[in-house]
Amino acid sequence: VAPADARGRAMPLAERETTMRRLIPWLARRLLGSGPALSHSLVLRFDGRLQPGSLMEIVPYLAPAHTSLFCMTGASRLSPTEPLPSVSASLLGDMDVLAEICGNQSLQLQGGLRLRALAVPPERVPAILGCPEPDHDQWPEILAQMSIFIGPSASMQSVFVIGPANAEELRHLLTGHETME
Repeated sequence: VAPADARGRAMPLAERETTMRRLIPWLARRLLGSGPALSHSLVLRFDGRLQPGSLMEIVPYLAPAHTSLFCMTGASRLSPTEPLPSVSASLLGDMDVLAEICGNQSLQLQGGLRLRALAVPPERVPAILGCPEPDHDQWPEILAQMSIFIGPSASMQSVFVIGPANAEELRHLLTGHETME
């Protein structure tokens, strides 16, 4: 997200982060609405500490009202002097859940919590949920079958998009229809 808007007006950091929070679900809707991604499932993965502003804020989204499938790594803290544990949580989501999570201002997406959205064939969802560790041996196979990957940078100033489209196809997907609301 540029430091200034189209008219050259400087955008404060908070406004840029809000724009990024709206941009992520908008990108997902645009990219998952056509091509191979149309039949794929959206899996949301979160990595962070089990503390307020981070993974603790994701727990309500694991309820049946938001998802039917999820996985959360085990975490323990056996002494008050230990740091809060790092945790990973993945859930089967949809565009509305992604938009709600991105709109949740209590989630510190700008450094406290890492978000990744992957579109994968429905039959691969259990494999993703079953291998929460980044070094799990199934990740190369899973990533080879994904159609879209969306992940904001830790600073929430840019977003990484990986997919099968070339630059021209991506430009058409992103600019050929309605604008971001």
